Amino acid sequence: MHVTPIRTDPVAPGDQLYTILDAHLPRLTDRSIVVITSKIVSLSQNRVVKNDGILTKGGGVANAGE
Repeated sequence: MHVTPIRTDPVAPGDQLYTILDAHLPRLTDRSIVVITSKIVSLSQNRVVKNDGILTKGGGVANAGE
């Protein structure tokens, strides 16, 4: 097995996943497997939440007013 990471331009919320893949993936051969991180998928689906809070010790987010 050979793993080759592919770098892309920064992905913004709402960017089309197919456009990103078309621009950056080389021609694939038979039996190739493409793995896409959940972060890239969520950005392309515009499923992001702006973090205006403060990170807590446990990794959670508290509102700035709390």
